[in-house]
Parts: sequence; C-alpha cells; structure tokens
Amino acid sequence: NNVPNIVVLGSGGGLRAMIALLGTLVELKNQNFLDAVMYLCGVSGSTWCTSLLYGDGKWSENLMSLEKELCKNLSNFSWNTMKAVESLQESSKDELYSLTDFWASCLVHKILQQFDENELADHKEASETGINPYPIYAAVDKEKLSEEGGNFPGTWFEFTPHEAGYAALGAFVSTKHFGSEFEKGKLKKKKKKKHICYMQGNKNASIIP
Repeated sequence: NNVPNIVVLGSGGGLRAMIALLGTLVELKNQNFLDAVMYLCGVSGSTWCTSLLYGDGKWSENLMSLEKELCKNLSNFSWNTMKAVESLQESSKDELYSLTDFWASCLVHKILQQFDENELADHKEASETGINPYPIYAAVDKEKLSEEGGNFPGTWFEFTPHEAGYAALGAFVSTKHFGSEFEKGKLKKKKKKKHICYMQGNKNASIIP
C-alpha cells in the first residue's frame, strides 16, 4: 500500500513526440525503472509509439528489438498508396467521415510506413499480463479546451483497451462498441469498430469528429 503509482506521460508533437517517448522508454528500461511504471499515457504523436508497442504482448521485455524494428520502418520511405485509396473509399461510406479519415489513411500511414488494421481492444492481452504498463490514450476537444482552459478535465477523451469515454459527460463505453451509437446509455446501433490507424490519426489531430 505504500508503493506509489508511477505514470509516464507522453506529450504531443507528431513524429518527434513518438521518437522522444520511445527513447525515454528505452532509457527507463536501461535504468531498470520501466518495471515500476504502472500507467503509460499519451496524446497525439506519443500515441503512435504506444499503439505500435502494444501490438507485442511482451513489449517491455522486447523493447530493444522493437526499437530497432521501428527505426528501420521509419527509415523506409515507401508506402502503399493503393491501400490508402481503398481505406478512404471505405471510410467515405460512413456518415461520420471526416478529415481524420484522410489524415489517418494518408499522412499517418505514410509517416509510420504502416497501416495498422487491428483494433484497440486487441491490445487487451498486452495490458492485462502485468508485464507492461497499462495504456491510456487521450485526445482533446479543441472547442471545449478554448472555453474552459487547458487544466479542465472535461476537455479530454480517454481510450484504453477496455473502454472509451468523455470525462465532460461522465460517459464511458466498452471499447468493443467504440464507434457505435448510444442513446441514454443504451446501445442504439452497432457499427464497425475503428482500427488503430484511424485512432492514430484521430489522436494526432487531437479532436474527435
């Protein structure tokens, strides 16, 4: 009961934030400190790093090899344009189609050299073993932020492998229903879940459409 909960917070900043957080985690590992971290949180570019890591159920143990793999991918300047076009065409059928879809399918896909079609719920295993810190991804409501100021907790959306929600409303739903329609707390219309690439674009845009 006397052991503090240690949290690592990753900042925004696109690719720079991703690389900075990766370097920080590697150094925490080198100093034998990473095992003591309870939560790993991030917004915008830092979530690019965390969402890629949690594809490995034992990433905190395999961090050094993952670092080399990520660096190799980032230096590979080729991307699947046909995949980007297909994704945009599929996304355009959704009534909530927005600039976030374009950002994810084209820009984020091109920067990361990867189109991750897994879902956030797929990271449950990597977050339940006790080997890795528990991930909390965040995005900010820009309009609410300008109204209330940066320290107001209601400006933030939170996403984990288990639930997604908006603190301003006090509303959270199971991640398996993220993207579906709800009314008065009840599931109204089940929709296709958003993939990781969309989430990466969403968090870097730092606004929920």
